[in-house]
Amino acid sequence: MDKIGPMARSVLDCAIIYSVIKGKDGMDQSVNDAAFNYNAKTGIKNLRIGYLKDLFDTDTTHKANNQKVLDVITSMGIKLEPVTLPSDIPVNSLSIILSAEAAAAFDKLTRSNMDSLLVNQKKGAWPNIFRGSRFIPAVEYVNATRIRQQLIEAYHQRTKDFDVIITPSFEGDQLLMTNLTGHPSLVVPNGFNEKGSPTSISFLGKLQGESALITVGRAYQEETSWDEDHPPMFVP
Repeated sequence: MDKIGPMARSVLDCAIIYSVIKGKDGMDQSVNDAAFNYNAKTGIKNLRIGYLKDLFDTDTTHKANNQKVLDVITSMGIKLEPVTLPSDIPVNSLSIILSAEAAAAFDKLTRSNMDSLLVNQKKGAWPNIFRGSRFIPAVEYVNATRIRQQLIEAYHQRTKDFDVIITPSFEGDQLLMTNLTGHPSLVVPNGFNEKGSPTSISFLGKLQGESALITVGRAYQEETSWDEDHPPMFVP
């Protein structure tokens, strides 16, 4: 129910780290020992790249930064194709799966009352999500997992012809959707907002298609300098 992976200065650094930590560790039986066939010589023009046009249209907050990403990609000779994700499945309702599994993962924290030591105790904060999730009916959880399987198949049918899909990082329900389907994501900086905080763009890949994500993300970073920016050093 998440996209767990390395965080690094550059996409290539993430690839190097991922090549080391991927695969089975002998403890987590859900992990697949899939191949990671990244080849630095693979050109971006060999990939089919789409973008979630409807989300780019509705994300007015980061519209300028988002559009610059599309401009950079097309300037490399790529013809971006619009893609739409499944819209007839209640994705947000399936968040009870995430809530229940998170509550199970932190069951000891809740039972020991140590969760009361966490600073944020607002209604939507994790401690209260852990507590409230204990009341999710088992029947609803099972039904949600059944719908999740339908979502996985529907997402696959919509995106199977694309190696990479570009999307605003926080627009629509694509973030939760791909958490539910298991599709990988690469997030890279793409500028700053009016308050000076960094913004980002996301690249979505096929199942076990991290290599294509690295190819596109690295090409984007080579054409931009956002990954080279850093806060000013404090000198006393």
